[in-house]
Amino acid sequence: MRQWFWAAAWVVGCGGTQPAPTLLDEPTEELPALLSEVGIFPRMDDPSEVSARAIEFAPRYPLWSNGSEKQRQLVLPEGERVDVSEEHWAFPVGTLFFKTFAYADDGADDGLRYAETRVLQRLEDGWQEAAYLWREDRSDAELLEGRTATDVDAEHEGEAFVHEVPSRRQCRTCHESAEVEILGFTALQLDDGEGQLERLLELEVFDGEVEGERIEGEDAWLLGYVTGNCVHCHNGFADGANSSFPLGHEVFLDNTLGRETESSASGIGTRIVPGNAEDSVLYLAFIEADNGTGIEEMPPLGIQLRDAEMAARLKAWIDDLPPL
Repeated sequence: MRQWFWAAAWVVGCGGTQPAPTLLDEPTEELPALLSEVGIFPRMDDPSEVSARAIEFAPRYPLWSNGSEKQRQLVLPEGERVDVSEEHWAFPVGTLFFKTFAYADDGADDGLRYAETRVLQRLEDGWQEAAYLWREDRSDAELLEGRTATDVDAEHEGEAFVHEVPSRRQCRTCHESAEVEILGFTALQLDDGEGQLERLLELEVFDGEVEGERIEGEDAWLLGYVTGNCVHCHNGFADGANSSFPLGHEVFLDNTLGRETESSASGIGTRIVPGNAEDSVLYLAFIEADNGTGIEEMPPLGIQLRDAEMAARLKAWIDDLPPL
């Protein structure tokens, strides 16, 4: 990264042409056609190397995305910070978020096949979502039109499947279901117990102090998973069927154990039947099973390969619950 920076500076200093500004330089401009023109990756052949302006982070409880490997970056406009004075944080105009998805590939030098890079761009009138589709040779990634999902062949733990790059409308469906459209960037998600929140505070990402939050107790593994995979829709914020009842870690057990379904988006039954996962709507929705009552898969978007390990753990947890 430093070598690239000094090389560019040397070219300019020796009478070369000034590099064209990238989206990082002009973050409210129209998204360019190629990811190389965005500026997040100095070298497109090595996406593990990112701009010095990028702030890398990882949610403590990540969203399951077909078992892909993901890297995330935040780029704030020069001199700007995240406003944390209210419960829901506010991001300055010109903020950029990036998330890149990759899968195992034995044929690649670094063992990875890059599939897509998603971009969230904060404009005056709100957030804009977009995705760049990586070329197989990593020469660049191209901005998708975004009207329909785009298929990418992928493999996870020896299982071949098709990863879908979502349309802009699909992205909006998830992000607009929450009161703050940026998902996974909260005190709870950033307090990973390994110093991440402290590092962000030292980098002066926020305009004030941020206190860490933790999920405690023997069910923390499940409540954390739900936080990363369900709460962006099931939060009680919107009036839509997906958001009609909250599943936050503080109320998850109260709103699921022995509770009958109420939403039109789900089948008829009990959300969690203690001692019986096979009769629990939540479990059946998670494994994409229909018991004849109209149960729909959850999450409804963004998953083409189910999380088999978590499904087995969830089943065992429900089956071991004592009857109410």
